[in-house]
This record gives sequence, structure tokens and C-alpha cells, in this order.
Amino acid sequence: VMPSQALAEHYKSEMGIEGAVLRDLVEPAFDGQRNLSPQRIAERRRRHVTMINPDPAKGGLFFLNVVSHLQTLAPSLKCRAVEGRWGRSQWEGRGVDLSGLKTLDWQSPTQNMARIFDEASLLLVPSLWFEASARVIAEAQLAGVPVLAMRSGGIPEQMGDGGFLFDIPDPLRTNWMAKPPIETVSHWAKFVKVLMEDDAIYRRAVQLALRAGQAHAPQARARSVVEMFDAIARRPALASLVNDPVLFDALSAFRAKLNTAREAVNTELDSRLGDTEHAGTARDPYAEVLRLSMAQPAIRDALEAARTEDHTRARLILEQYLRLVPEDIVALGLLADAAAKQHQEAEARQLMERVVGLAPGFIAGHHQLVRYMQHARDARGALEQAAKLLNRVPKQSRYRSLYASLLASAHRFDESIAEYEALFEIVDGTAHDWMQYALALKTVGQQDKAVIAYRTAIRTAPDNGACWQGLSNMKLSVFTEEDIAEMQAQLKNEGLSKEDRQNIHFTLGKAFEDRKKYEASFNNYAQANLIRRTQTSFDVSRIESYVAQAKEVYTSELFEARRGQGNQAEDPVFVVGLHRAGSTLTEQILSSHSRIEGTRELHDLMRIGRDFGGDIGGEHTRPISGNLLWDLSEEELFGLGQSYLDATRIERLTERPLFVDKMPVNWMYAGLIHLILPNAKIIDIRRKPMAAGFALFKMNFGRGVEHAYDQKDIARYFCAYADFMSHMASVLPGRIHHIQYENLVADTESEIRRLFAYCRLPFEESCLRYWETERSVQTPSSEQVRKPIFRSAVEQWRNYEAFLGPLRDAFAGRNGELSSPACEPLEA
Repeated sequence: VMPSQALAEHYKSEMGIEGAVLRDLVEPAFDGQRNLSPQRIAERRRRHVTMINPDPAKGGLFFLNVVSHLQTLAPSLKCRAVEGRWGRSQWEGRGVDLSGLKTLDWQSPTQNMARIFDEASLLLVPSLWFEASARVIAEAQLAGVPVLAMRSGGIPEQMGDGGFLFDIPDPLRTNWMAKPPIETVSHWAKFVKVLMEDDAIYRRAVQLALRAGQAHAPQARARSVVEMFDAIARRPALASLVNDPVLFDALSAFRAKLNTAREAVNTELDSRLGDTEHAGTARDPYAEVLRLSMAQPAIRDALEAARTEDHTRARLILEQYLRLVPEDIVALGLLADAAAKQHQEAEARQLMERVVGLAPGFIAGHHQLVRYMQHARDARGALEQAAKLLNRVPKQSRYRSLYASLLASAHRFDESIAEYEALFEIVDGTAHDWMQYALALKTVGQQDKAVIAYRTAIRTAPDNGACWQGLSNMKLSVFTEEDIAEMQAQLKNEGLSKEDRQNIHFTLGKAFEDRKKYEASFNNYAQANLIRRTQTSFDVSRIESYVAQAKEVYTSELFEARRGQGNQAEDPVFVVGLHRAGSTLTEQILSSHSRIEGTRELHDLMRIGRDFGGDIGGEHTRPISGNLLWDLSEEELFGLGQSYLDATRIERLTERPLFVDKMPVNWMYAGLIHLILPNAKIIDIRRKPMAAGFALFKMNFGRGVEHAYDQKDIARYFCAYADFMSHMASVLPGRIHHIQYENLVADTESEIRRLFAYCRLPFEESCLRYWETERSVQTPSSEQVRKPIFRSAVEQWRNYEAFLGPLRDAFAGRNGELSSPACEPLEA
């Protein structure tokens, strides 16, 4: 189903896929008829000539040139660029000087399109790429806003007779950053000038837009939407896929052959289930099944698409193929991998469960299913599958190692440690085995044994940076001069991977910091961060855009309209903020109370929240879905809260009524938490900007904290987070409890008493001796929270002050001081 005939023809010519056309379904911003009123006609020059999302592909540079030309031709006209994926900072980053565009207003990303169109006199859509359709054109026409656009892709269809179309200049067809021809820019600018000066022409343009817009109105679209999907539902699945009876017969015969071969293997394996002597020693019993499948052109095409990371194309091929050969375990596995790469973890897991159901003896399928279950935090299911693996291949040490690691994932650390120790009596163990064993020991507080285990891992693989980094994360001064010499020697190895190199640099940063050699320490931290930053496409402006949009969505009006709704359970206590800001310490204090259970950084709220925008994993951030949030019914809000409680139930190992979820990034979902769990506690722990920034910069988070590897990114992310939490404090006063880390260190008892008063729990003396609380701690702060609060880390950043200029400048750049109001430390 495609939004334009142009796109349908494109898919047919490029991929042979037939597409049914269903135009965009658009919600009107307001009744555009009001733009025909004499007052609105007369005052149009006070409104803006507008472009939405001025990125290069959409003609952003062309628009900027039109604005520059209009500034000379009609200096009283106002222009506006509504930022989306691209905005002012991206253009300035490309070296474009915007200082001379005095008539151009930059609007931060917004969900409030009604205001944008209310304040627009014209909409410019100078798109240069193959635009499937331009939704903003439909929105503008319904709002009675005339449109000027390039003749690109599906835009002419979207426009109809309701706007003005121009040809794409030849230089811009292949290079969106090319200098636009002056004659074309001048033509656009003159056209705008005429529309803005001639009342009769402008009135006629509004009438044309409104007439064309009627085709996009919901009442006109609703019936066609129902008819379209009803026709699809009635159509046999294979009818649109195979029109060639010869091909259909060939695939049907292949399907029968493949299934016969697979079922024969299953029967043979079932007959040998009690024979452990040769289990796991022969070649893969499904080798012939796999060979048959790999010979299929569709499988080869899907593999090629996956190799080039074109997961959308891979899915299209595999989904069609599986409608004809639904039992092909290779195709199912490839589709599961594509789904996982597109962050569809639940679908990936279901597909791999289908593989294991079809081929119970397919060891690789079992192993992959365990991986997906691990990602889904389903420790119980993963353990069950690992047990089945061991039952089929009891002599495979790697599956015993996997089982031991899964025991740790299920919080069964003592069993995990015992399983590893039993494993090491049989085999030497890999470096990864020893690291996982060390991590389990570290988690339960057996530091001495953990250090020995990390040392064993290092001896096993001295070029494995993760081994060194694991030992560094013990936060102990354990590195010798010999260790430093060995790590520096490893760095001279040209074949060392980037991953190992950055891990060793992080570790050397810690080793030199322990020796108070701060310049050498910083140089290694900087090298490590540089390597990590080049491996990610993280764009901090997307976080800033999310915050700007979220502030418009999470309003007093929304919360007032949802008062009394959501799941009323009081169980969760969310600890949010930045990493390395004191969240683990806060959790340890909370967990020292007899009514609160500590868990770990849970991903369950993120999985719920990502459907509404926000962080979906490391470098990816989706815009917030404001309309979706507003449309949630009372039953849906309750259900979302209940789904979170159900998902986290497995993490709760005691009968304590409350539990802590200390996933820092949940700050993005503070508004969602209030909507679905209005009685849950939300605690925001924060350090002062420079201390927080350096704590992030010196820490190797691996994946998932992509803002931590560049000083400017850190500052901008911090300010976006602080800005949002400040907004939440204004629209939900008293709802979120704020703790300033420095205050917690300076006056611990007062802050702890204040914390439990917020939680509506009686104060307990044991919470002042939180380091005595016996529990597993699975973050890099596990050693620190087993000791009384120490003050040395508060001003630790000052040892590196000479090297933190970019961080300081990024904070100061907000208003000429160290931090903007949104970035300032909180006061009790």
C-alpha cells in the first residue's frame, strides 16, 4: 500500500512489486476556509513564508537561497524554517553562513503543526529527491495555505491543482548541495513576491489549495481506507505473489522436498536422543536441508540484501518467499535477523521459536533463540532453551558456558559461579568465560577472586581489550608498571581491532589517573572516546528535538485531562538522570529499606516508551508521537502500566512491596510514567555540569550511551535532559523528587530523610549504612556503593580542568556563564 502512483510505479520498476495506492490520511490543523476572510488576506505579510525540515534532500539549500533573494527583493517579508531532522546547527556545521539571513526565523521541532500553519502565508516544498508523497502539502491545503513545490516523485499527485509546481534545476538533480542556479532562485522569489503583494492572486491561490485539499480530508479518505484493507484481507495471500503457474508448481515441489528432508532428520534425531556418546560431534544433521534452502534464488537475494544492510529489501524478499515455503528454516532465521536489526525483537524471537519448533535438533537455531531471549530480558526462557541445548549436546563446553552466563542474567549468581568453577575443572576456559566469571564474582562482592579471574582472562588473551577494561571497572588501583607496559605494547599492534584499542585506551586512562599522571590519563581517555565516536552516527540534535517536542506534548492540559487514569499501583520507584550521576548509590540507599527491593537497569519501560518516541537504543531517537499519546483511552493507559508491571515481575525476587528501576534514560519517559503509573515514584539524581560531564567522558559504556564520547555532545545532552526535567517540574509540581549529588555527599542524612519522606516511607537507620546491605550490584559503581560515601569524586574533574575546554565552552555557550538555567544544579 503506497501513498502515490509515482511510488507504486517506482516499486514496480525497481523490485517488481505491485502496489495499491492509498493517499495520505491527514488530520486538518483547522478549518482552512478562514484564510479566505478579508482580515487573513490583508495580514498575510505578517505571517511566514515557510519550509518544514530544511534538509539537503528536501531542498534546504535552495530554500536558504530563496530567503536570501527575498531579503533583497521584498525585505519586509518574513520567512521561517521549521527544524526536523535538519536545522540551523546542521547547516552551520556544513559551513553555511546564516548570519546574513535576518528575515529568517528558525523554529525548533514541534508537534504543534496547527500553530505552524496558522502562522504561515505560504508553504515552500523545494524537494529534490524522489518524494513518495509530501504530507505537509496535504496539511497546508486543508489549512488554506498556498504551496510552491518542485515537480518531484509523488508531489504533483499530492498537489493536484492546488498549488504551483516548478521543475528541478539540472545541477540539483544529482547534487543536493550544488549551488542553485540564480535564475531559478530568482523565479521562485519573484513568484512569492507577487503572491504576497497581489490580493486577488493570493485569494485565488487559497481557493485552489482548499479545493485540492478536500481530497485529503479524513471524511473523504475514511471509506477508501476501509475498502483498500478489506480488499487486501479478502484476497488470497498467494494471488499477488505468483502469477506464473510453472513457478508456483516448482516452488510447491521444492517445499515438499524440503519438508521431507527436514522431517527425516527430526525422526532420526528423536531416535538417538538417549545416545550421548556421539552427541554434538558429527556435522550438522540439517546440512542437506540447509543446502537445499541456500540454493534458492530468493535466499541468495535476501543474503545479498542483508550483506549490504538493506534489511527492508531482505524482508520484502523473505516475506514473499515464506508465503510459498513457510517451513524454510533458513528463510525464517534470516527474517528473524532482519527483524532484530530493525529493533523488532519480539518478532525476531517468534520467528526463531518457529525455527526451533520445526527443527528441534537445529543447534544454531536454539543458540540464536537464546540470544533473542537474552535481549528480551527473558532469563527464564533463555535458561530453559539453554538446558535443552545441553540435553542435546552435553559435551559442548560452550553451551555449558552459555548456561552459566544465563544463570547470572537470572540473578542466580552463586549458581553461576559454581557452574563456571565446574567448567574450569574440565576445560581451560576462554577469556570470555573468565570475564563472565569475574563479573559474577564482582557483582556479589568477591573482589579479590574477581581480580584473579580478570588476571586469568588477560593472560589468556592479552590483546583482548575487554579483559583489561573489566579489571579497570573494578575501580581499584590494581595496575602495575608491567601492566601499563603490556597495554602500550598491545597498542603498537597494527592488527588490533578498534574495539580492543579503545578498551585499552580507557584502561590506560584509569591506570595513569591512579598515578596522578593526569595529562597522560586524559590523552588516553581522549583517544578512546575518539575511536568510539567515529563508530556511531549519534546526532545530539535529535535528543534536543525530542525534548522540544515533548515539552509541547507533556502539558498541564494533558495531565489534567488524564487525572485519575492509568494503573494506580505504587510498586515502581524510578531513578533517572545521567549515567555516573549517582543512580546506583541512590538505588543502594533505597534498597536498604525493608520495603524496597533493588533490581537493576531495566529495559521494560524503554520498550513501552519507544512506541511513543524517544530513545530506541543508543544512537537512535524517534520524534515523540503526541497524537498517539493524546488518543490513548483510559483502558489503554491502565494496560500499559500493567504491561510494565507484568514484564518486571520476573526481576522481583522478594516480597517487598516496592522495587527500584534505575534505568537512567527513563528521564525521557517521565511524562509517560505519570500517565500510565501515576503513583510510581520518580527520583531525578543530578551532579553539577562539569563533574557530570567528565564522569561520562572517562567511562567506557560500550554501546547505548552514545552521547558520552564527545565533550560537546555531553554538554548538549545534559542541557536537553535538564531542560526537560525542569519542564516536568513546572507542569507536575512536586511529582518528581530531585536530588543534587553534591548535597547528598555533603549532608547525607538530611538528603536520605528527605528521600524517604517523598517515598512516604518511615525512615530506617539501616539506610544510613547502605554499604552493609547484601545484594548484587551490576553496574560499574558496584564497588563504590559497598563503602561509605566518599567526597573525593565530587571535584575530581578539576584535575583535568585544563583539558576540558570544549565541555566548559559548550556549557558556557548557552548564556555566557558556566551553565544555562536548565543546566544548573538543583537546589533542595
